[in-house]
Amino acid sequence: MDVYLKNYWLLNLEFIKTFATLTYKNIPLPLLSNFYHYLDQPLQEEMQSDDFCQFSLQNFKEEEIQPGFEKWLHSIRKPQGAKPEQGKLLMNFDYLRFTEENYREFSPETSLILTRWRMKDLYTIPVISMLDHIKNQPQISHTFTQKAKAIFKTQQRHPVFSNPEFQQRFLKDIPHMIEKIDMVFKILKNNPIHVILVGTTEELTSRILAIVGQTVGIPSFCLQHGLILGEEAYLPAFASHYVVYGHYEKEWYKSRGVPDEQIVIAGHPRYDAIFTTNDLDRQQVLKKLNLNPHKKTVLMATQPNSSSLFMEVANLVVNLPNSQIIIKPHPWEKAKGRTEAYLGLARKYSQVQYITTEMPLYNLISASDVVVIANSTVGLEAMLLDKPVVVIKSPTANRDYPYYDSLGSLVKTTPKQVYECIETLLTSPAYQQNARQLRNQFIQQNYPTKDSTSALQKLMKNFIRFKEV
Repeated sequence: MDVYLKNYWLLNLEFIKTFATLTYKNIPLPLLSNFYHYLDQPLQEEMQSDDFCQFSLQNFKEEEIQPGFEKWLHSIRKPQGAKPEQGKLLMNFDYLRFTEENYREFSPETSLILTRWRMKDLYTIPVISMLDHIKNQPQISHTFTQKAKAIFKTQQRHPVFSNPEFQQRFLKDIPHMIEKIDMVFKILKNNPIHVILVGTTEELTSRILAIVGQTVGIPSFCLQHGLILGEEAYLPAFASHYVVYGHYEKEWYKSRGVPDEQIVIAGHPRYDAIFTTNDLDRQQVLKKLNLNPHKKTVLMATQPNSSSLFMEVANLVVNLPNSQIIIKPHPWEKAKGRTEAYLGLARKYSQVQYITTEMPLYNLISASDVVVIANSTVGLEAMLLDKPVVVIKSPTANRDYPYYDSLGSLVKTTPKQVYECIETLLTSPAYQQNARQLRNQFIQQNYPTKDSTSALQKLMKNFIRFKEV
């Protein structure tokens, strides 16, 4: 564990302890915080120093992370009860990332969906709207805000808690925490909920659902919403069960002190379509993109922090004979208007197509011969669709993300290496076979589930009876 992360977790735990008196309905408000949201960039850079704070960093180990938070969770947790006869599953829509087909696998008689808007139902499943249950509590919020300000005054020499930006961000969160705690207690009181399903415990509502659920003995299941890159978004483990893609994630959680029985390998329902969708018509997809169905197609799924590397690779690949490139920008790049370089490349070369429409991802992958990624779930999806993947691993990244490292020779660190790997994959049957073997080994270890929805329902059947639909 690097210096920054040691500082981060130790300071997070100190923050909870220091502000523990800010407890509402038996829940410490600092426990609800996404601590990294309060750290501005200069502060994060300072935290990379060994002498940033007074803690003895060399004595803090990865396996101590989750136990440090268990002290607070244990005091509010109640035993879970098996309730198979009555009661329902509550699914929080935000970050669940289900497809319509996923939702339709759940019976409307035993399921409810929590949403931020009002509607009668979603895909026939009854909806509970947050708008009908949330209520401003200005007086209570003011009281807690004043208490927090008083604690901050005692921390004027603290390297983090004295930071004005840190203080402002936490104080801004307090009213939302109060409102959401009240909302969740009200929903759980007025509805026969026996199981809670969330897509993450990073987001405030989902975190409170998991924590409040534990205070009343309701189990919660948290899905894995993406590759584990920034660990601050995946820890602490607040839900009673974490449903992960494969063995990589299970070992990752265990190495940070999460008990083995709290982690279950069951994939994610949104990937189920990979195993059930009929083969897509490659020629039809490429014609829609004004590309040549007879050329070798390289799909590049870009990443915001690796855009320059992708551009260098693309400028090399355009020189490959009988080849063409599809550039699929990361949603963040599109939202922030950071795609001009890709557009310029598409204008310069007729064999480069920048995806401006929402062409389904699996169509793009199926129409490709090679998929190039950095740190992206697109790599996993491509391999599940039996496509070779080349991974760009930046040598200058401030952290090591080893998820794809087991692909060995398919992981490269320079644009020239990536280009050469692509060229060999497109021309060498022996290398293609080697890539297939690496791919199969990766899938067996990192995503062994083919029917995640069914596996998930089996996990929850001890707490609720699912009606077959």
